[in-house]
Amino acid sequence: MNNSNQLPWKTEEEFYDLHAANVFKKDTFYHVNMIGKNEEENAKYLIGLLNLKPTDKVVDLGCGSGFLTNKISEICECIGISTSKECIKLAKKNYPNNTFEVGNMENYHAKNVTHFTCLEAIGYSNIEKTLKNAYDSLKDGGIFFIKDTTLISHPSSEEKENIDYWEYYWKYYTYDVPTMISSAYKHGFKLIYFREISQDSRLNMKPFMESLKDNLVIQNYPHPDISVQIPTEFIFQKKKREKWRNPYI
Repeated sequence: MNNSNQLPWKTEEEFYDLHAANVFKKDTFYHVNMIGKNEEENAKYLIGLLNLKPTDKVVDLGCGSGFLTNKISEICECIGISTSKECIKLAKKNYPNNTFEVGNMENYHAKNVTHFTCLEAIGYSNIEKTLKNAYDSLKDGGIFFIKDTTLISHPSSEEKENIDYWEYYWKYYTYDVPTMISSAYKHGFKLIYFREISQDSRLNMKPFMESLKDNLVIQNYPHPDISVQIPTEFIFQKKKREKWRNPYI
């Protein structure tokens, strides 16, 4: 689908610069899939899953409103980045005591990083470049946590039309599970945890759906009743420092 000239944005950076004020309000978690009844429960789940310690250093790729960055900062050092200048401006306003920077996940580098988090954002990048950069930037044993609405494999013609529209509208190029895992392994990561979370996520989309009504162009899927995405979580590790423990088992 080549309809980008029909939209007032051509990149995800332009989309979020135009819509940041609508979607990145304080105390909102701008994600389709959340675990728990609210943003607080979801953040608690994510922090527990990653076993964060006070000595850790986290880079939150695609930090949105800054909500998760702020919550992680209560445990350890955390930096939130986004390509959108307007997003970063609002995140700094929402949480002025936190660190937010304009940056691209494909080449952003910080020293002594123990964790990268990327929640429903990796499709805004070239995953090969992002995975390589994360691997090169992490300390030995470091963690790259990815939560995404991963695409179904082998889509039908109608499903493919929805995928094309999703990519055209959001400028978001999602990957299927085998591609994500094989790409991570190619760059040196080991998969230590994977879960398909549709049964557990509460699909608490209220902030997300409320924001859509104010979009400059309303999204309009060709087949709105057909789902093409699967909510998933990946934890990749750079080498082996210690055995990772799932705190929910």
